[in-house]
Amino acid sequence: MATKRTNGRNLEEAVVLLINNQAGFIRDRGDFRREMGEIRKDMDEIRRELADIKSLLRLHQDILSGLPEAIRRLPEAVREKIGFQPPA
Repeated sequence: MATKRTNGRNLEEAVVLLINNQAGFIRDRGDFRREMGEIRKDMDEIRRELADIKSLLRLHQDILSGLPEAIRRLPEAVREKIGFQPPA
């Protein structure tokens, strides 16, 4: 009979341990979901900022692509501005 009581006690302790573990799991799962929600919000913000950066880089690229032609025309524009006339 002592063995049955010990086994019963072990079973009860195991059930208590299982319930406690399950409760901890449920609590941790809730924490995990909250953290994942925060991470998703952060990722959405990062995606928006990245889109803004890409847009700005495209604008810079458009500006930079026109510079070689502007630099090529610069000497003549300066001559015209200061009224330089080449010798005849």
